[in-house]
Amino acid sequence: MLTKSDYIRYLQCPKLAWLNKNRPDLISDEIRASFDEIIKEGDEVERYAYKLFPNGKLAKGESETKELMEEGGVIFQPTIISGELHCRADIISYDEKSKAWDIYEVKSSTQEKTIHEYDLSFQKFCFEKAGHRVGKLNLVHINN
Repeated sequence: MLTKSDYIRYLQCPKLAWLNKNRPDLISDEIRASFDEIIKEGDEVERYAYKLFPNGKLAKGESETKELMEEGGVIFQPTIISGELHCRADIISYDEKSKAWDIYEVKSSTQEKTIHEYDLSFQKFCFEKAGHRVGKLNLVHINN
């Protein structure tokens, strides 16, 4: 299974991506701690971003994502699995007008980075491979 995190990690450092998949025991505690800190910071920023969508619903896993997608609306943490691909978006919102899902990727940075484009494109690919129409791709970041 190839996850969005695997893909992004590979783009940033192929050796670390290989280690993470094949020999995670060789990754130092210092590197693990930095991963944990990044995740913690990202979770905090996501909670603020959720306030932009007060009617959003949290999906817990792939089956709940499918149920919520049938309803439309806004979904937090939707999980999509298509073949060997797995991704969890931060926020998706169904646009009745375009009949497509808009994806919102939340970042704790204060500006766009090229890697964010790859992150969003991987999500778009996964959603479309799973049969979902994707509309706009949006990057949500901190306004400093």
